[in-house]
Amino acid sequence: MYCDSANWGLFHYITHLRSYEHFLRRLSGFNFVYASPSSAKFHRAEQFFRSTFEETSTANVRSLARYFRLRRLWDENKHSLLTRADRDLLRYGNQRYRDEFSESVYRKWAAGGTEEQALEALLGVQLTAPKWGFRTHLLPRDYDIFGSDSGMDRRTRDSKDGSVPRSASRSGGEKAKHF
Repeated sequence: MYCDSANWGLFHYITHLRSYEHFLRRLSGFNFVYASPSSAKFHRAEQFFRSTFEETSTANVRSLARYFRLRRLWDENKHSLLTRADRDLLRYGNQRYRDEFSESVYRKWAAGGTEEQALEALLGVQLTAPKWGFRTHLLPRDYDIFGSDSGMDRRTRDSKDGSVPRSASRSGGEKAKHF
């Protein structure tokens, strides 16, 4: 379960999914629940989740085809043809696509230079039913436990222990006093 805040962006959710993607892919199956106090982000959150985990989506087939092309260059010791971005994608792909099924697809692709359309067919053979589930849940209110009103930030002007952030403790020209 991922509980999101009421703010508009999906940055923290996307970061969370990317951080746990490798782990989630190694599970035999899982159900992911995206919870938020607003339904406004439900559709976008589901779209990102599906584009990440649906292997037969158009975006993932293109990504897989690009990874295969870069991996072939690497396997053929044509390292000088790879840019830094290519190497980053290659490292990411090495983590994401190193299961037995992906290796089998790569060998078939490398033998015949299969295009993206044929990759969809090769991938569709095994992946008829997803091994994961996604659903949303509407929270009754915003549980902003890490926000400024939560009491988690103890270095505020209103904190009970009397401490204040360094920037607020001195004016521009004052020197720190040592007692």
